[in-house]
Amino acid sequence: MKTKIRYLEKTDINDVFAGWRAAFPLDDMSLERFEHRTLNDPNYVAAGHQVAIERQGIVGFVSAVARRGIAGQDGMGTAAEKEYGYIKGLYVLKECAKPLILKRNLLDLALTFIKSEGKTAVKVGQYTGYFFNPGMDVRYTGERQFYQANGFKEVDLEEDVSIDLTSFTPSSYHIAAQQHTKQMGVVIQPYKIGLLSEMKKFVKRLQIPNFFPPTWEKGFDKWGTHLVALKEGAVVGWAMYNPMFYEGYFGPIAVLQNFRRKKIGTALLLESMLRMKAEGASSVTAGWANVPFYLKSGWVVSRRYTILEKKLV
Repeated sequence: MKTKIRYLEKTDINDVFAGWRAAFPLDDMSLERFEHRTLNDPNYVAAGHQVAIERQGIVGFVSAVARRGIAGQDGMGTAAEKEYGYIKGLYVLKECAKPLILKRNLLDLALTFIKSEGKTAVKVGQYTGYFFNPGMDVRYTGERQFYQANGFKEVDLEEDVSIDLTSFTPSSYHIAAQQHTKQMGVVIQPYKIGLLSEMKKFVKRLQIPNFFPPTWEKGFDKWGTHLVALKEGAVVGWAMYNPMFYEGYFGPIAVLQNFRRKKIGTALLLESMLRMKAEGASSVTAGWANVPFYLKSGWVVSRRYTILEKKLV
């Protein structure tokens, strides 16, 4: 049977995900997250998502997106990203007939699609929408070499950070942050529906569309667990966390410009850590992180991703 390449179909997801797990064994990815981040991406276009099939089944997959206009269908694009398309993921299993040739074919299809959308550059990583990973894990040396051999350059680095909560207790740094915020009259508390109007004002002042795309307020209280920092009833800071089984996830976090460097972010982080620990999380990870901020609270870098870029002629 010759290799067949066609558009991804919903019924392919289980097999595509099995291939992903085999190709990227270091990735912490569930089937549910993979399906959601693929098919439910508002910027999903069929031409950017293709599978390669041989006698044994699906042996390759590529996911590419390009926001139409600046904001895109998810409303999260910015002017700085206007010219970029993104390869969210690409793999070919080693047991297929001609893996390198097939991999180049899938890459070419992705680049052709991105060019057809009017983009002049492509990145692997730094897609602020429904990304699988912030970039290419630096430990996947073969994958990095493949992109480099096909004209990509490594242009940036993103990092995840994590902390073990089992023995965590607040440090003097944390206690000082708590005391400072209280002295300022800032209260850290869980978000409640009654704060929605104040949250809207916060979002408008914050102006970070990657965190709050259009219609963000619909089901906002169901995104995760939210904390807010209140000053005289106004929201001046916000953080989101998810205590999922034994491992928690933290972020995003944001504080209004005029209230930064006043320990409010640290107070939000600490309260989130304490709540996740109380709910049974033994560790917590923050992805795509502002590393220096977390290091001050005892976190460590747990994973690194390289960002690759290619200009399209």
